[in-house]
Amino acid sequence: GLSVYRHILVLAVQYLKPGGRLYLEVGDGLKDSLEDLIQSSSTLRLVEFRKDYRSIDRMCLAMKR
Repeated sequence: GLSVYRHILVLAVQYLKPGGRLYLEVGDGLKDSLEDLIQSSSTLRLVEFRKDYRSIDRMCLAMKR
């Protein structure tokens, strides 16, 4: 589940420059948990979620502060 996202977020903080963008594919049913992870970060800012053709939250955009 979320362990892969946690690892990606740690790497994003290390490698992205301020203003750098991180795009993630969101697993079905993981939107709320991923949103909580990003919002708990002092370094990343949640920009938006986008839905797929079935109206399921599928893509997440976050930026490094």
